[in-house]
Amino acid sequence: MKKLVSIILAAAVLLSMAVGFTVSASAATSGKCGDNVSWSYSNGTLTISGSGAMYDYGSQSGNFSPWVEHKDNIKNIVIGEGVTSIGAYAFYYEKGPISAQLPSTLTVIGGHAFQSCSNLSTVNFPKAVTAINARAFADCDALTSVIFPEDSQLTKFGEGVFEYCDGLTTAQIPDSLTSVGSGLFRYCKALVSVNIPAQLKTVPRYFVEGAALTSYTIPDTITKIGEGAFSYCDKLTKVILPASVKTLDHGSFRYCFGLTSIDLSSVMTIKTAAFYACRDLASVILNDKVKIESGAFSYCPNLDPLKITQQPKPVTVTNVGDTAALTIEATGKDLKYDWYYQNSGETEWTKSICHTATYEFPVTGARYGRRLYCVVTDRYMRTKKSNTVSVYFKNPGLNITQQPVNTQVAKVGDTATVSIGVEGEGVKYTWRYINKGASTWTESSVHKATVNVAVTDARYGRRMQCIVKDKYNRTLYSNIITLTFDTGLKITQQPVDTAVAVGESAKLKIVAEGKGKTYTWYYKNAGAYYWTKSSCTSSSYSTAMTEARDGRQVYCIVTDKYSVSVESDIVTLSVTK
Repeated sequence: MKKLVSIILAAAVLLSMAVGFTVSASAATSGKCGDNVSWSYSNGTLTISGSGAMYDYGSQSGNFSPWVEHKDNIKNIVIGEGVTSIGAYAFYYEKGPISAQLPSTLTVIGGHAFQSCSNLSTVNFPKAVTAINARAFADCDALTSVIFPEDSQLTKFGEGVFEYCDGLTTAQIPDSLTSVGSGLFRYCKALVSVNIPAQLKTVPRYFVEGAALTSYTIPDTITKIGEGAFSYCDKLTKVILPASVKTLDHGSFRYCFGLTSIDLSSVMTIKTAAFYACRDLASVILNDKVKIESGAFSYCPNLDPLKITQQPKPVTVTNVGDTAALTIEATGKDLKYDWYYQNSGETEWTKSICHTATYEFPVTGARYGRRLYCVVTDRYMRTKKSNTVSVYFKNPGLNITQQPVNTQVAKVGDTATVSIGVEGEGVKYTWRYINKGASTWTESSVHKATVNVAVTDARYGRRMQCIVKDKYNRTLYSNIITLTFDTGLKITQQPVDTAVAVGESAKLKIVAEGKGKTYTWYYKNAGAYYWTKSSCTSSSYSTAMTEARDGRQVYCIVTDKYSVSVESDIVTLSVTK
């Protein structure tokens, strides 16, 4: 029976979390919430009393606090003296409470304890509290200020304790803090005033990301601005850094659109995207020895704009060994140039030792076709990449002086000799062929200027091409030629003009020599514009003459097994009168 009640209660709790909850008549109004701690609910007030620690709860596991059925009706939370900790998820997502009274004996506030208590506007923080764990007050939109007593003993904030508190405008946190998790006031979009504890050396990661700060002075105890600490503070126009700050971590001020100037004269390390997309930033004072990572000032268009004003151009020198000069022109501050090259046949790019706007080198045989580009980097480690260009030389040249030609031998099996003439150094020849009806080229085993081929039946109509390369890997392609032999196809007897009476059959005959012959007859009646293919496929043609067929013209195309065709004379059929 007890197990069944637990199952029903768990189902009710889950339903209330998803769609709201109506308190049932049998809802419990008191019980235990710690070994020596109890709770009671009456008329909108939840009272926690006893001594020691409260139990931890967990929304993910379905282990909700026992007063969850009253969560939307609770207006005030009163935690009595003697209670030393508030359990994790104790009041998670309870939208009803507007105030929380905490005892002087309290030392720990558990993770997510008041998260998403959207109406909670008043909380007192006792001086004995030493730790507030992750997201304890996250999404508490009604909180407008966070104030701790001057003698607070707080030493630890977990991650995101006050993140996404949309109504929070001011926060005064104690100097006793020694450990602050990331995102303490992350996306508190109304926050305009917050201090950094004196004990810290680093502004915490994502400390006030997305806050409404307009200006900020970093205390001189700080040596490092953490990752994304002030990112997305788009109303921030002024930041004063003390000489103690030596490092700006990744994205520390990214998307601070309103920031117009900043003195970084004491900073020694600026990491990637530190000022990414600070679009109004126009003035930066830098230390001459500062180390700036790539992209630290990317998309800062008003900061000494970096532009390539003239791209390098392709170069062709006259003779092998002549010097090629490639030049790039750019505008920006303290520009540096890095040239990269890739020789023909290579897959990786190599960084050159040249770091000037003009890159000169002899175009040797190994460097023929070398591809190059330049990366220009400015004072702020912003980069621009040039177009990629290539270098060549003209002499010694590579030229085809004699193209191969179509070749017909006298008879099947005779040898065809095909040649190509080339000028160049270290020339290599690769012949390739494709037989009639094939779909892909095949590389021949012959690598000479002249190739001999026996033109067999299977090779009739073979197409051939030569690919020529020189010692510099320059390549030329010859014309494509065709190999044939005399197939012996010829017409030995032509059809002749024929006249017959109406109703009689006009008969034509053609005689031809050749292998595997086929016959296709065509006709065109008098006055017609186009020839019509006849259904007749033999060497003889016959048609019954009518007045409409008087003056019909006829001819035959004979085709052999090699697809060679000959065309007969055109003859006329007429009606005798």
